[in-house]
Amino acid sequence: MKLNNKGVTLIELLVSVVLLTVVMGFMYKLLLDITNMQNNDFFASNNQLKRNEIIKTIQKDLTKNGVEGTIVKSTSGTKTTLTYSDKNDKAYVITVQNKNNQSILEYNSNNEKTYKWVMTDCTLDYSNIMVANELHRDITIGNIHINVYTDNDANSNCTNCKNNLIDDIDLRFISNN
Repeated sequence: MKLNNKGVTLIELLVSVVLLTVVMGFMYKLLLDITNMQNNDFFASNNQLKRNEIIKTIQKDLTKNGVEGTIVKSTSGTKTTLTYSDKNDKAYVITVQNKNNQSILEYNSNNEKTYKWVMTDCTLDYSNIMVANELHRDITIGNIHINVYTDNDANSNCTNCKNNLIDDIDLRFISNN
């Protein structure tokens, strides 16, 4: 007598369920990674736009109006203030602070207009701002460098790698006195 077994055995069913579970686990991990990558790109893109706007705004004033004397740096608490005057004795103030899990850079342009940028998913290093400006004949050459530490996945793959130089705010200027 011939048996006609056209059904699925319990072992075959169990193997297919296990394989399907493994494939679904890989697909879930892949989709999660893609979502995280898009979120990191979104924050990085927004911060890069703000960074470019900061550099353009402040650097324009530094170059156009010049710097008379030195740039004075003072730090108190979680805030650093840079103060300088132009050749017409008008005061300018750059303030960098971390407050309520946000990094904030404020720029008071000649006491006329105050700009404020709030950076997310990163930290502005208010305590380690480098300032240099020198007078050469009738030209002032200067640099203000603010480290920006990001918390995205690309920086968390190694230790002490939370600072990409591309994220830093680097204000360089040459002005006539």
